[in-house]
Amino acid sequence: MTSRPRCTVEDRGTSLRITIPGRREPFWILLLVFWQVLWWSLGIWPLLAIPALVRSFTATMVEGRLDAGVAQGIVIGATVVTALVVLGIWAALSAPMGCFLLWRLRGEEIVEVSNWALKIGHRLWRWERSREYRADEVSGLSLYRAEGWRAYLSDLVRHEAWRLSGRRPSIAMQVGGRRVRWGEGCSKIEAEQIIGMIQERFPVYREKA
Repeated sequence: MTSRPRCTVEDRGTSLRITIPGRREPFWILLLVFWQVLWWSLGIWPLLAIPALVRSFTATMVEGRLDAGVAQGIVIGATVVTALVVLGIWAALSAPMGCFLLWRLRGEEIVEVSNWALKIGHRLWRWERSREYRADEVSGLSLYRAEGWRAYLSDLVRHEAWRLSGRRPSIAMQVGGRRVRWGEGCSKIEAEQIIGMIQERFPVYREKA
């Protein structure tokens, strides 16, 4: 690998385990942090204003019609429920970018390769999601880089560019007629060496004649 490799490869006898950290790019991390701060700063206004409006409206509706204690309980309950609903909606809208930021900071891609399967997992702290592909379904293992905006937009339509930066090198393979990409955290040299290592160790992933 390079003098300061980002990826690590562990030989487990019958398989290779490749750990690829997410890209720690200061520009994108600072941009995402700024976006979160801005989003929650703007969120203060609906969090304060909407419950206040509900409190005022509820108070107008129940005053003079119910016992003072009951009316006060209804007003407080409606205000609290509204505040929680608005907070939940605001947090849900913020979650995708928040997850993207956490992935940039602490995310890892874990790839396990053997003669019978190639498993791609994404781990964030203790949470991990993975998908396994049978070796006989995998072909065309190669370096991929979107050349030009047409290819990048094609990746975006396929929902790949949200997690992967389409204009950076990554590793691609064909599975059942569709392209699967991984290894965006590698440098170009590391990606090429990982491909060579896999194909040398497990001939089933070599280009089929």
